[in-house]
Amino acid sequence: MFRDICYRMAWFFTVVWGASWLGAVHDVGDSLATFRPIWLAAALICAGLAWPIRRRGAAIVAMLGTVGFGVTAMTWGVGLPGLQVQAQGAPSFRLYQNNLFFAQSDHSLTLANIAALSPDVITFQEVSQNKRSLLEELRADYPHQAFCRYGAVGAVMVLSRLPATDTKPLCLYPMGLVALQVETPGGPVWVVSVHAKWPYPFNDPAQVDYMETALAKLEGEIVMAGDFNMVAGTHRLRRLARAAGVTRMGPWVPTFRLPSGPEWWRYPIQIDHVFTTMDAKVRRAPDSGSDHVPLVADLW
Repeated sequence: MFRDICYRMAWFFTVVWGASWLGAVHDVGDSLATFRPIWLAAALICAGLAWPIRRRGAAIVAMLGTVGFGVTAMTWGVGLPGLQVQAQGAPSFRLYQNNLFFAQSDHSLTLANIAALSPDVITFQEVSQNKRSLLEELRADYPHQAFCRYGAVGAVMVLSRLPATDTKPLCLYPMGLVALQVETPGGPVWVVSVHAKWPYPFNDPAQVDYMETALAKLEGEIVMAGDFNMVAGTHRLRRLARAAGVTRMGPWVPTFRLPSGPEWWRYPIQIDHVFTTMDAKVRRAPDSGSDHVPLVADLW
C-alpha cells in the first residue's frame, strides 16, 4: 500500500514539473517553475521507494526526472557558457543591481559595496522613504538619476555617473519600470530597472503587457536588471526578453531564499537577473544587508 502511494506520488510530481512549463497557458505555470528542482527531487525519491513493486513505471519516472534536471539546470543558466561571455579587454562600463528591501534602514553595507565595486550605473528597487540618506550620499558621485514610484514597497531607480543623453527617461508608473539612457564609452545605452510582481496568485497580468510594450519601443543597446520575482526559464521572463531584444546573462546565482526561518531550511532561488543586448559577465556581489543578494555586471 505504501509503495503504491509512492508510485502515484512519483507520477504526480512529474506531472507538476511538466505543468511548470505551461506559463504561456496560465500564470500558475510560472509559479510552479519556482520549485522545479523540488518537484523533480520528490518524483525521484517517490520512484525509488516504489521500485520493488512498480519497476517499469518507477524507471520511467527516474528517466524523466534525470532528463528534467538537465533541462531545468540549462534553463536556469547553470553551466551554460553562452550566458557568460568571455570578452576581451577592459569593460565599457559596470552595473550594480540591488533590491534594497523597503524596511531596511542601515545602508552602510550598500555604500561599502558601491565604494568597493565602483559601478558606473546602478539599478535599485524598493527605494522607500527611508532611503533618502542613501540617495543623498550617492548624489555627488551619481548625479544622473531616474526615479519612478511603484507601490507601497518603494520606487524603482537608475543612478549613473555616466552622463545622461538628451532622450527623456522612461517612467512606467505604476508598473515597476524605469529607464535612463546614458552615454558609455561604447555609445548610448538604455539602463532599465525592473520590479515585477510574484507569479500567480500575486501577479498583475497587465504589468507584463505594459512592460512588454514599453521595452519594445526602446532603440539601441539595452541593459535591463532588477527583481523580476521569477526564475529563469519562465514564460513571462521570455516575453520581456523578446520585447527588449535582450538575453539573460550569467550563471545561476541564488539571490533570494524562501520561506523565513533558519538559513539551512530556506530554499535558494534566483529572481534577480541581468539582461542585455551586449556582452556581459555577471557575478554575485557581497551581501548588502537586504533580503536580496546584489549582482554586479561588467558590460562590453
